[in-house]
Amino acid sequence: MTFKIYLRLIGTEAAIRSFNTEASTAHSSVTTLRRQAGWPTVPATEPSWQWQTKFVEAQSDTVEATIAQYVDAHRSLAALIKKHRIGLTLASLVVVVQCAEEELPSGLYISTGTISALHELGVDVDVDFMRAT
Repeated sequence: MTFKIYLRLIGTEAAIRSFNTEASTAHSSVTTLRRQAGWPTVPATEPSWQWQTKFVEAQSDTVEATIAQYVDAHRSLAALIKKHRIGLTLASLVVVVQCAEEELPSGLYISTGTISALHELGVDVDVDFMRAT
């Protein structure tokens, strides 16, 4: 089982582009998104835009430590996330869990210290499970 971890913001074009310019984060990208049922959306007159960092990988035995280190490495973005919050519909740390066909997904432990750091950063946690192909 492997884990891919990255930060993702969704919002208006103005908020995402401004955030991207101010953040100057290496290995991040800005893209437009197609609307999907169940996603938080910006007003219907505007498409959703996404900013995300490059992902890091972790194994089952190191995932919590990797999340903690990743959040700590991006702690400087907290003020910018707060500044642009009005134009954001989603600010998340995304954890993609990839399982082989014969594997069963296991639980994900996140310590109170890491939960506090996520709160300080101003992001929620989005965990997605998928079968490795």
